[in-house]
Formats: sequence, structure tokens, C-alpha cells
Amino acid sequence: MSDELMQVGGLRGDSDGNLSAEPTTNISPHKQVPVEELQGVMEELIPSNGAAIGNKSLSELWIAKVNEKHGANVSKDDYWNTRNRLIEEGQLETGG
Repeated sequence: MSDELMQVGGLRGDSDGNLSAEPTTNISPHKQVPVEELQGVMEELIPSNGAAIGNKSLSELWIAKVNEKHGANVSKDDYWNTRNRLIEEGQLETGG
């Protein structure tokens, strides 16, 4: 695992790549969601047939799915940080 930390909205990363909630969020301060899980949820929601999906639709689906799956209160900032990280890693392409 890389030592790189990812700041995601109201979440902060630790040296193991896990995100934990800051006390100001609605998640328990002890709740951790691995960055890979956040990315995995997004990858699951992207159409496998190559069809386009807009950021508005994808962000709403992603926020609902992460909240449901992990009991985490993620935000649009968390969505954008996760999306941008996937783009930087070459795992997601933007429409053009």
C-alpha cells in the first residue's frame, strides 16, 4: 500500500489508506471507509457497456450507494475527490 494519503471532504486518510470521519461529520469518528472501497463503488456504478453517465447522476447514485453500503455520510466533495483520483490513476475517462 502506498504511503500517499487522500483528503476526501470531511474524511481524512491514515497511513494505511483508510479514511476516517472528522468529528464534524455525521459518521461515527471511528468509522473508516478504505479509499479502494469508495473507488470500487464508483466503478460498480459506471455502465460496463461504455454508455455515458453524467456527473450529476453518477454523484447522486454514488453518494446513496456509499451511504447505504457503509453507513457513511459522504458528500459531493468526496465524490469529486474519488472521481478525480480515478481519472489520475487512468481508471476513469471523462466524456468529451
